[in-house]
Amino acid sequence: MRNPTVLHVFALAILVSLLAASAAPAAEYATFDAFYEEDGLLGWGSILLGGLIAVGVGAFVFFTGGTGGPVVAAIGSWIGGAMGLSGAAATNAGLALLGGGALSAGGLGMAGGTALLTAVLTFSTDLAVTTSTEYLWGSINRQYDYEELQKESTRLVTLPVPVNTSGSDIYSRTMEILVEEIDQEQPVQSPYNQGVISRAIQTLHSGLHETEDVEYRVKDQAMLALLHFLHNDYREAQTWAQRAITLARSEEMAYTLPQFVHAASLLMTEPDNFYESARDLRRAVLGESDNSLFPGNQPNKLLPVVFATYLDRMVLLYDQGELPDGAFGHVARIMEEDALSKLQARNLTLLLFREIGLLKSYQQRILAIVATDNATIRNSPATARYLERAFRRYETLSRAARSTASSLSEADLDDETRDKVSPMIEAAWKYRDSSHRNELNRKICRFAAEQGTKLGICG
Repeated sequence: MRNPTVLHVFALAILVSLLAASAAPAAEYATFDAFYEEDGLLGWGSILLGGLIAVGVGAFVFFTGGTGGPVVAAIGSWIGGAMGLSGAAATNAGLALLGGGALSAGGLGMAGGTALLTAVLTFSTDLAVTTSTEYLWGSINRQYDYEELQKESTRLVTLPVPVNTSGSDIYSRTMEILVEEIDQEQPVQSPYNQGVISRAIQTLHSGLHETEDVEYRVKDQAMLALLHFLHNDYREAQTWAQRAITLARSEEMAYTLPQFVHAASLLMTEPDNFYESARDLRRAVLGESDNSLFPGNQPNKLLPVVFATYLDRMVLLYDQGELPDGAFGHVARIMEEDALSKLQARNLTLLLFREIGLLKSYQQRILAIVATDNATIRNSPATARYLERAFRRYETLSRAARSTASSLSEADLDDETRDKVSPMIEAAWKYRDSSHRNELNRKICRFAAEQGTKLGICG
């Protein structure tokens, strides 16, 4: 005769395991894994490169044209390797994550971007970029403009197109469009792929009412937020991300992907709410850090892409004076969280490159303005005030870059990796050198004195 107690315990164990199995998928419907975990129809690596390859190749051309080329190519390979890629694929992906922010930081067109990208790891107070009068005057008088930033963001690194096709009927129909029509040889931001994403958005919108299961409905809404983000429509992305978050919370589900989409979209639509945006970023990356997209006990390999996507948009806003002075330091502290320690060095490298890129951009802009012969620019008090703001930002950035470099130098790096990142660390210290800052300060103060404008940075 069987022992009823043993049977009851056995039955209870089966029931508990079944409940756990059924609960696990529900909790994962709005995570990065739920959208990017391969299900056999699409490959992670090819989709990732489809989003980055054009930027990566462009960055490679820029980098190898100057003194920083081989160094940065090596760093690119190392960062790309963190995403499970190897060889040329790793190099291109890593360069794309490095290069997008530096291009936007230049703001000087292709020629200026090329010069800046090849010069960021060398410190020189010579004017390396010939800038147009229109660009200089635009810099001095630039104001926050969502539509303009939205347009500029089409050049930046973004999240990949999702690869996982499991979901509601309307989600599956939307994924069919993406699977069959997305051109993996073109970046996500290409006109053709943007047209495909637009059709996918329309399809998903038209069938949202069909989904009754709440877990699937969360994934539908998170997908809509992601697609609007990939379409650079940050206001719609923010709206649908918030809806997905609200519904997921009511069902006690994880919602890391819409949390990130909300963070990056809020950054673009309401830069005054930077700290709220950064709080969402922190929750998203820490919540995702334990998920599976990396073999073994490793953090999610998508996280460098996530940080690069967010940082590039920060660069656009910081360049316009729309973010707090300490914004990059705030993100650095997120990167240094214990849960992200295994990707800390790579993430900090992505950050440091952007900080140095912005430093070079501010340095070159200051030098170009003080050297201009344009009477309108030379005689406007707005010019001197802009130079003062630019110099203060330069000082703040130089401190932030030095802090990031210190954290990177203290990270757990093997000798080969330390050799790769040491030129960036050394560059950060050069930009902090007082003699170079004093030279910029003297040029600005001489310019202001000729105008008769008094500045707080001048004794």
